[in-house]
Amino acid sequence: MRMSPFFHRAAVATAVECLLAAWAATGQTLPPREVSLVAGRGELLQFERDIQRVAISEPKIADAIVVSPREVMVNAKGAGRATLIVWEGNSLQGQFNVNVVSDTSEADAHRKATQAALQATIPEGIVAAANG
Repeated sequence: MRMSPFFHRAAVATAVECLLAAWAATGQTLPPREVSLVAGRGELLQFERDIQRVAISEPKIADAIVVSPREVMVNAKGAGRATLIVWEGNSLQGQFNVNVVSDTSEADAHRKATQAALQATIPEGIVAAANG
Protein backbone atom coordinates (compact mmCIF):
# COMPACT_ATOMS: atom_id res chain seq x y z
CA MET A 1 0.00 0.00 0.00
CA ARG A 2 1.42 3.34 -1.03
CA MET A 3 1.18 6.35 1.32
CA SER A 4 0.28 9.76 -0.07
CA PRO A 5 3.03 12.41 0.19
CA PHE A 6 0.98 14.32 2.78
CA PHE A 7 0.59 11.31 5.08
CA HIS A 8 4.22 10.34 4.55
CA ARG A 9 5.41 13.81 5.66
CA ALA A 10 3.01 13.72 8.62
CA ALA A 11 4.29 10.29 9.65
CA VAL A 12 7.92 11.41 9.39
CA ALA A 13 7.20 14.61 11.37
CA THR A 14 5.44 12.61 14.08
CA ALA A 15 8.35 10.16 14.27
CA VAL A 16 10.84 13.02 14.58
CA GLU A 17 8.78 14.67 17.34
CA CYS A 18 8.60 11.36 19.22
CA LEU A 19 12.36 10.90 18.94
CA LEU A 20 12.99 14.45 20.15
CA ALA A 21 10.59 13.98 23.06
CA ALA A 22 12.28 10.71 24.01
CA TRP A 23 15.69 12.36 23.76
CA ALA A 24 14.50 15.26 25.90
CA ALA A 25 13.15 12.87 28.51
CA THR A 26 16.62 11.41 28.94
CA GLY A 27 17.96 14.87 29.78
CA GLN A 28 20.42 14.78 26.88
CA THR A 29 21.16 17.54 24.44
CA LEU A 30 20.93 17.42 20.69
CA PRO A 31 24.20 17.28 18.76
CA PRO A 32 25.80 20.76 18.60
CA ARG A 33 25.14 22.96 15.59
CA GLU A 34 27.74 25.30 14.11
CA VAL A 35 27.24 29.08 13.95
CA SER A 36 29.99 31.02 12.16
CA LEU A 37 30.03 34.80 12.48
CA VAL A 38 32.22 37.80 11.72
CA ALA A 39 33.04 40.07 14.68
CA GLY A 40 30.57 42.91 14.88
CA ARG A 41 27.77 40.97 13.19
CA GLY A 42 25.00 38.74 14.45
CA GLU A 43 22.60 35.97 13.59
CA LEU A 44 19.00 35.39 14.61
CA LEU A 45 18.28 31.82 15.71
CA GLN A 46 14.65 30.69 15.55
CA PHE A 47 13.08 27.84 17.52
CA GLU A 48 9.86 25.86 17.33
CA ARG A 49 9.16 26.08 21.08
CA ASP A 50 9.31 28.91 23.60
CA ILE A 51 12.77 29.58 25.03
CA GLN A 52 13.18 29.32 28.78
CA ARG A 53 16.79 30.49 29.15
CA VAL A 54 20.14 30.81 27.38
CA ALA A 55 23.76 30.66 28.47
CA ILE A 56 26.98 31.48 26.62
CA SER A 57 30.37 30.17 27.70
CA GLU A 58 32.51 33.17 26.74
CA PRO A 59 30.81 36.59 26.81
CA LYS A 60 33.94 38.28 25.39
CA ILE A 61 33.46 36.29 22.17
CA ALA A 62 29.67 36.53 21.73
CA ASP A 63 26.49 37.31 23.59
CA ALA A 64 23.00 35.88 23.25
CA ILE A 65 19.79 37.82 23.80
CA VAL A 66 16.28 36.37 23.84
CA VAL A 67 14.44 38.84 21.57
CA SER A 68 11.08 37.04 21.45
CA PRO A 69 9.67 33.84 22.95
CA ARG A 70 11.11 31.79 20.07
CA GLU A 71 14.11 33.84 18.87
CA VAL A 72 17.65 34.35 20.15
CA MET A 73 20.01 36.95 18.69
CA VAL A 74 23.67 35.92 18.79
CA ASN A 75 26.03 38.91 18.51
CA ALA A 76 29.70 38.32 17.70
CA LYS A 77 32.07 40.49 19.74
CA GLY A 78 35.61 39.23 19.12
CA ALA A 79 37.50 36.41 17.45
CA GLY A 80 37.35 33.04 19.17
CA ARG A 81 35.00 30.23 20.07
CA ALA A 82 32.10 29.96 22.50
CA THR A 83 29.32 27.53 23.32
CA LEU A 84 25.69 28.64 23.41
CA ILE A 85 23.09 26.53 25.23
CA VAL A 86 19.38 27.19 24.68
CA TRP A 87 16.70 25.60 26.86
CA GLU A 88 13.37 25.30 25.10
CA GLY A 89 9.95 24.87 26.68
CA ASN A 90 10.17 21.10 27.07
CA SER A 91 13.64 21.43 28.66
CA LEU A 92 15.24 20.18 25.46
CA GLN A 93 18.70 21.72 25.27
CA GLY A 94 20.07 23.05 22.01
CA GLN A 95 23.83 23.46 21.84
CA PHE A 96 25.61 25.72 19.35
CA ASN A 97 29.33 25.98 18.68
CA VAL A 98 29.80 29.69 17.95
CA ASN A 99 32.88 30.47 15.87
CA VAL A 100 33.78 34.14 15.49
CA VAL A 101 36.44 35.45 13.09
CA SER A 102 37.84 38.97 12.88
CA ASP A 103 36.34 41.38 10.37
CA THR A 104 38.97 41.77 7.66
CA SER A 105 36.78 43.63 5.17
CA GLU A 106 38.70 46.93 5.52
CA ALA A 107 42.08 45.22 5.14
CA ASP A 108 40.78 43.26 2.13
CA ALA A 109 39.49 46.45 0.50
CA HIS A 110 42.83 48.20 1.11
CA ARG A 111 44.74 45.25 -0.35
CA LYS A 112 42.55 45.23 -3.48
CA ALA A 113 42.95 49.00 -3.91
CA THR A 114 46.73 48.70 -3.55
CA GLN A 115 46.87 45.87 -6.11
CA ALA A 116 44.75 47.89 -8.55
CA ALA A 117 46.99 50.94 -8.10
CA LEU A 118 50.13 48.87 -8.66
CA GLN A 119 48.70 47.25 -11.76
CA ALA A 120 47.77 50.67 -13.15
CA THR A 121 51.27 52.11 -12.63
CA ILE A 122 53.55 49.13 -13.34
CA PRO A 123 53.70 47.67 -16.84
CA GLU A 124 51.85 44.36 -17.11
CA GLY A 125 54.90 42.34 -18.20
CA ILE A 126 56.86 43.27 -15.07
CA VAL A 127 54.01 42.31 -12.72
CA ALA A 128 53.47 39.01 -14.58
CA ALA A 129 57.20 38.19 -14.42
CA ALA A 130 57.31 38.97 -10.66
CA ASN A 131 54.26 36.77 -9.97
CA GLY A 132 55.21 33.89 -12.24
